[in-house]
Amino acid sequence: DAERLYVAVYDAENYMRYEAVNVEGTELSVSFDSSTEEDVSAGRVHRASGRTFENSHKFTTAPKDEDFATKMPTENIYPANEYYAHNNSTCNYYLNNTEYQELGPWVGKAYYYIDGKHNIKFTNPQDGSDNVRFYILPGADVHFTESFNYQKANNFAMYVSEGAKVTFDKDMSANVVMYNRGEVVINGVAGPYANGVIYNQGTITCKNGLHVFNNNAEVVNEGTLNVTAGDVTVEGSGHMLNATGGQMTVTNETLVNSNNCTWINDGHYHTGEYKYTAGSWNVINNCKLFVDNEFYITLGDGQGEFKLDG
Repeated sequence: DAERLYVAVYDAENYMRYEAVNVEGTELSVSFDSSTEEDVSAGRVHRASGRTFENSHKFTTAPKDEDFATKMPTENIYPANEYYAHNNSTCNYYLNNTEYQELGPWVGKAYYYIDGKHNIKFTNPQDGSDNVRFYILPGADVHFTESFNYQKANNFAMYVSEGAKVTFDKDMSANVVMYNRGEVVINGVAGPYANGVIYNQGTITCKNGLHVFNNNAEVVNEGTLNVTAGDVTVEGSGHMLNATGGQMTVTNETLVNSNNCTWINDGHYHTGEYKYTAGSWNVINNCKLFVDNEFYITLGDGQGEFKLDG
């Protein structure tokens, strides 16, 4: 009468791997088809005919190739210091050939196309326009030298193309919406707080924590995301997804602390500590979860669960 079975194997070091499989008829066939240690450590473990747990939160969809800019526009493009003269319509802007730039796009709509090497100070973010884009082109090396704290998220986004590098020398927080296919280094504390979204398909390194607060805040990792100092916190109904193929490493602690939050691992997640101190219905591990030290669970308010199928 069995409909579903778990088949487990142990290697010489007693490390367990298992497959959840459905039973059909009187025969059972299970395939452990990861051929190398690299496959296992990267979380590429085949599920013969099992399933993964679903969640109720709908994450931001992945960006399309055409959403990223690979070259400078040839029409309707002006020097960045002329944005005051074009504030009635959306225009494209390029940065002058000086290494240091101050940008304050709080009067009009502005799409910035950035190539080359630049140190940028983003001024008066509290007054920023709600229709701003930053397109970081392949080969660019951009430093934001002050805290990048964008206050309006209505129609704001940064697109980091493959082959580009962006460094936030201080904080990146508030309503920042960023789609990354290149390399991003965050030296300060990373949001997103209110309505911020990070969708990573490249490499991101956070050197002082990653914090996902509030119901509209999301982090989706399909690439490599390393938090080398500070903690990862998912609180205030925030949402985090380490998607299939995602590699996420947290040197210190991962804290999940909201009854309405989402924490899902469909890839490879390695953390120093893991503390789940809430009672959410959307805390799910579908693949590889490594915890070096303490793994602590307490379900707040007598509700919620930790769904484990990996």
